[in-house]
Amino acid sequence: MKPKLKPTNVRFVDRLLGGGTKPVSVNGILSPTGVGKSMLACMIAADSATGGSVFDEAATRPAGLWVWFDFHNQGGLCRERVLSHVARISRAQAWQEDPKAEGYESAYMETLPQIDGQVVPATERRQRATECINHQLQLIAQDPDGIPVLELATPAGIAMKLHWLSQQRPIEGVVIDGVPDIWHEFSDATGLSEREFLQRFVEKDCRMMAEHFQCPVWVTHQISGAASGRLPAAAISHRDAADCKTFANSLDACLVMGTASDPDDVFSIRCTKGDPKVVSRERILLKHDNVFSSIVEAKDFVEDRKNKTWKKVPGLKPLLDDSDKNHIEDQLKQVR
Repeated sequence: MKPKLKPTNVRFVDRLLGGGTKPVSVNGILSPTGVGKSMLACMIAADSATGGSVFDEAATRPAGLWVWFDFHNQGGLCRERVLSHVARISRAQAWQEDPKAEGYESAYMETLPQIDGQVVPATERRQRATECINHQLQLIAQDPDGIPVLELATPAGIAMKLHWLSQQRPIEGVVIDGVPDIWHEFSDATGLSEREFLQRFVEKDCRMMAEHFQCPVWVTHQISGAASGRLPAAAISHRDAADCKTFANSLDACLVMGTASDPDDVFSIRCTKGDPKVVSRERILLKHDNVFSSIVEAKDFVEDRKNKTWKKVPGLKPLLDDSDKNHIEDQLKQVR
């Protein structure tokens, strides 16, 4: 029987995972530096917490709280990203109390939330997103000076913060971005190598969090070594965890991103570990939507086998132009 899974509400992630994560699980995102693992971690935290949309009245939002630890980025940047993604307003407007409609909206009109056929104004989009995020998602990140909250940048600190939050509301899920940053803050106290720390943190600490709070836990790490220099269309395998393979091998599910193509900034993602009964082994092509701080599926790209990269398919000329369509419509009216 197919197991009951917990959707992330990030469509391409759920497609790869066969519907979502195990309700109690430890899952990972691996990528070369700068490709997008932090952005994907943000999307998983935000879309899981909001039920996928703050504008869909039918969206099922969790009763409890999603907690997002980001020990790599400043809190202001994290909040800017999540507001832009959830409210579908440009990052430049994320801090504006009264964001105005801009030219970018015309290019995204079909994807912007609507009520009674009218696009929800940017001001209302921001307000709805802010209210939902404040209620559903707890962000813990660096202060404006880029200094981590040191007492939290340890396994014990994370566990204590989660325990305190759980006294107020159930914990529905945890996202921890910047695991290496925890090791850098914590290594002097333990004497553990990064590999030893990662293995213990994922196998022991994250597993205990997942089981204690009965929720999925997500962690991120950068791919290093030869795998980080692979060509964009090179095959992705579980071996691409390379120098952090002890980290990856402890996961219930693992998503691995490839390097980005130049100049189109297209990259692939694949689930390299998961329940073989449900996960998909396909590679999905992605790109950054910098207007809304999101990662979206890249359409109309194919593999350039010779150069091991991704190339855009030239646009196809429509079979009928507007004059042809108008002529056909006139003919149909006469027949009617």
